[in-house]
Amino acid sequence: MLILPEVSVHHTITSVGNVSFSLALIFLGAALSYISLKNLDFIYDYFFLVIVKMILIPVGVAAVVSHFLTPTETTILTLMACMPAMSAIPMMAENYHSDAEFASKTCFVMTLCSVFTIPLVFFLLELLGIHIG
Repeated sequence: MLILPEVSVHHTITSVGNVSFSLALIFLGAALSYISLKNLDFIYDYFFLVIVKMILIPVGVAAVVSHFLTPTETTILTLMACMPAMSAIPMMAENYHSDAEFASKTCFVMTLCSVFTIPLVFFLLELLGIHIG
């Protein structure tokens, strides 16, 4: 039976995990560097995605779970639903021979829009009378 030391295995796994986030951001930056920002027409193509994923889904989540969970749990789930797409999605799209440019642009636009949509979602919840923590 092979006995591995706990300290070195834990240290190795932690190091790899810490590097993966940085590598995903480097890949996203490299993918975005090939996009021409002279014409920002592509941003308008993604507004439907932003409205559905960043506004309608979080409001729907809050409306449903507010009947079953505490206000703190509702706030946490709503905030998680408000978050933009993961920065690893373009890397996964490239790995599976999908449209990495579309994934990069989507991640870029959603991250930019999240500055405005997250407060907007919580404002809409207050207007709708959905009480969260």
